[in-house]
Amino acid sequence: MEKKNVIFIAFLIAVVIAVYSIYSLNSELKDVRETNEIYENLFYFDALFLDNEETKSKAMEYYITASQNYDLDNYDAAILNCEFSREYSSDHAQRLREIKFEVEQQNDKIFLILRRMISTDIDIDNNLYEACEYFESASRQYAVEDFLGGGDNIDLHNEKIEYHDDAVERYNSALAEYTYELKNLRNRDEIW
Repeated sequence: MEKKNVIFIAFLIAVVIAVYSIYSLNSELKDVRETNEIYENLFYFDALFLDNEETKSKAMEYYITASQNYDLDNYDAAILNCEFSREYSSDHAQRLREIKFEVEQQNDKIFLILRRMISTDIDIDNNLYEACEYFESASRQYAVEDFLGGGDNIDLHNEKIEYHDDAVERYNSALAEYTYELKNLRNRDEIW
């Protein structure tokens, strides 16, 4: 009988070890699946951002060209480039709002940071849009030699550019936090 008891106890120990191993493996697989889902969503959102990046670049490019035209007293060209810049800024901000809605469906900390980045990027676009409105108005007024009105609009333009630059700083800070959290995500699950 003792031999049967020893075999039975050994069998129970083997079953307990097997159950514990299966449970541990399932737990680890669950963690890996969750991490993979986070990465999959991050890659998806990165693709959306990259697809929209040209629009942002064009908005800035037209703004710079408008500024150059303004410096050359070519107010009609400055006005036209401001219109293009505003169009691209508006399109970029709208696409970001759509992406932000999708990001809001995610719960991990890294997506909270990403939402803040998107909101700040929308602020950047809105400030550029409004700066271009004032810049365009100033150009129209300078074109008809309304220097007082033009100067007032340039002051408002400069104020919006300061807000724009502040938003860029906030975005860069959020980007640094996002990069840090992405490194933590990699380290947390030792995927990389």
